[in-house]
Amino acid sequence: MSHIPAVTDATFEAEVVRSDLPVLVDYWADWCAPCRQLEPVVEKFAQEYEGRVKFVSLDVNTNTDIPLAYNVVNLPTIHLFKAGQVVGFAAGGEVKSKLRRLLSEAV
Repeated sequence: MSHIPAVTDATFEAEVVRSDLPVLVDYWADWCAPCRQLEPVVEKFAQEYEGRVKFVSLDVNTNTDIPLAYNVVNLPTIHLFKAGQVVGFAAGGEVKSKLRRLLSEAV
């Protein structure tokens, strides 16, 4: 994830759960082709929603605690957090189609 800031198991609480803004978390892995295809879409939305929604990525290869805690079993997976709670979710093939709706509901 080139332009989207990365979070880790260690920084997730501070960066996502305690954020004043809604946060879109993009769970991904380098071996996941659909994740790589989703990357430019997420980056475009990050620019569009700048200042209103925080965008972060979490590499599930190197961070396993958070994906396990939030039942991330498919990739790509997107979680939308608001006030520390998951308020929106999309996984697998439905991510692109649900992304705009999730973001519009967040702001």
